[in-house]
Amino acid sequence: MGDAVLETCLRVARLVRAEARRHRPAGLSLSEFRALAYLGAYPGATLTELAEYVGLGLPTASKLVETLRRRGDLTRRADPADRRRSVLALTRQGKGRVDAAMRVVRAQMRRRLGGLTAAEARVVRRAMAILEPLMASAAGSAARGGADGR
Repeated sequence: MGDAVLETCLRVARLVRAEARRHRPAGLSLSEFRALAYLGAYPGATLTELAEYVGLGLPTASKLVETLRRRGDLTRRADPADRRRSVLALTRQGKGRVDAAMRVVRAQMRRRLGGLTAAEARVVRRAMAILEPLMASAAGSAARGGADGR
């Protein structure tokens, strides 16, 4: 069963990436868009977490964050619990840019799933309800760098 879930998740991820690439806001690279989308999902993430998600080294991720900060899409401030770490968050502008692109991606997903019968749609919703908490706890831990959050 794990193989089927993995294969389907990879296909869905490819579709979402392709749609996000096609519909990302003008002037944003795919890495910038992915960074903003990540911060939309994980507000308060650190630079290290963001770098790992986007697949960049810390110096490159830091430059990317600085570019997005100068554009007004995110804020970067010292973590009150550990001043050596930066905490990142979307601004209203950054959230608006991500939300606009994600509306298009969601619409594409609705179109793809629109051909399901009512019974099939119920099965998919039930499967997602079962999988979501299992995947969320694992994804949250991985996104946060494991138990210590670094």
